[in-house]
Amino acid sequence: MTIQKIFLICAIAGLVLTVLFGAILKKRDGSWFMLFLQQFTGAFFIFSGIVKAVDPYGTAFKMEQYFAEFESAFGPILGSIFPFLAKFVFAFSIIMLVLELLLGIALIFGLKRKFTAWTYLIVLIFFTFLTGFTFLTGYVPSDATFFQFGKWGPYIETNMKVTDCGCFGDFLKLKPKTSFIKDLVLLPTGILFVMNWQKLTQIFDSSSVRNILFYGTIAISTIFCYQNSKWNLPMMDFRPFAKGINLPEAEAAVRADDDVKEIYYTYKNGTSGEEKEIRSDEITKFPELWDKTGPWKLTDTREVLIKKGSDSKLKDFEFSNDQGMDVSDEVVAAPGYQFMVVSYSMEKASRDYFKEVAKVADAAEKDGIRTFGVTQTADPADVDKFRHEIQAAYPFYTADDILLKTIIRSNPGVLLLKDGTVIEKWHGSKIPDYVEIKAEYLQVLNE
Repeated sequence: MTIQKIFLICAIAGLVLTVLFGAILKKRDGSWFMLFLQQFTGAFFIFSGIVKAVDPYGTAFKMEQYFAEFESAFGPILGSIFPFLAKFVFAFSIIMLVLELLLGIALIFGLKRKFTAWTYLIVLIFFTFLTGFTFLTGYVPSDATFFQFGKWGPYIETNMKVTDCGCFGDFLKLKPKTSFIKDLVLLPTGILFVMNWQKLTQIFDSSSVRNILFYGTIAISTIFCYQNSKWNLPMMDFRPFAKGINLPEAEAAVRADDDVKEIYYTYKNGTSGEEKEIRSDEITKFPELWDKTGPWKLTDTREVLIKKGSDSKLKDFEFSNDQGMDVSDEVVAAPGYQFMVVSYSMEKASRDYFKEVAKVADAAEKDGIRTFGVTQTADPADVDKFRHEIQAAYPFYTADDILLKTIIRSNPGVLLLKDGTVIEKWHGSKIPDYVEIKAEYLQVLNE
């Protein structure tokens, strides 16, 4: 899927709705063009909202990244507010997702037209700021802050601290420049709606029906978001740790898919002042350049990206033991069934969920099925203290907290593995009794 295909799908949906409402139901308060824009943008916001609402924690974690960058970018005074705001990222995520879905429905059906037009424009301005900030940080070198414009240099993709805006969650990763252009393209529609909000078509004549649809959308969207976060795992998993994935094989595939780059060296002749730029694989053809006694000196090196490799979080798939050694391959790829317990934050982990995990782990051990835990990178003494606090008899390893948040959206969450393949995943509040797990998933033990 690409952003072009998404625009095309939403344009087709908008065209169908335009014909339905304008030609068949005879509903049109403005021009045909206005009606189409109304339906197109509404369909786009619903699509964008749904693919994120199936995983609200993903949006929350993305906001955490932004707040961390804003803290350094806005300086010590303004930046000091962002650590405080970071405490409420989940609430901000729910508000943003519900608002996005509400705007989609409101645009399509013409609900509360003035409010919808202004809110749509404000949201677009906010999105444009985020995507613009993400893209423009590519011009900011590592030794400068965003607002030190005098230190900005050439665009370097690796300068960006937030590598994608999260516009479509994990469903589609857009390059920051693409996201920024997308928002710039949509921005004029927001201005047009504000200037002509009376011409937005109201599909329903009854204000009571419009109010029911408006507030009903808020209620249903909120419940939908909570169902995919606080109460359960996302109903759709677009991440590289979904059910059916063989982790060692998938990891090997993405590690093999590296960036393809060409390296160029610039040499300057100290005597004549002449400069030559040579590609790295051709340097052997010019022995005079790397002769240390000669006049040619290396003055610059640059890289050209030929093909972008995979940016999957599987590239960061590493678990460390208390000695700091990577043991992920031998642990995850162990033969047979095993349970992996993931806690991306020891401080925020639900102790009640861990009580249920302990019951499953104890029962599984009697059947010869091992359990291991993975938590955030920390001092081994802190991890050992955490193990004793939650009364976990099984071993714990450590990993990057962003990796763990990507693996499962629950703290803790449980994965059932078989020969390195993800068989099932459970939210901490939805862990079945071991007897149920054994009956449904552990087929070999039941034969």
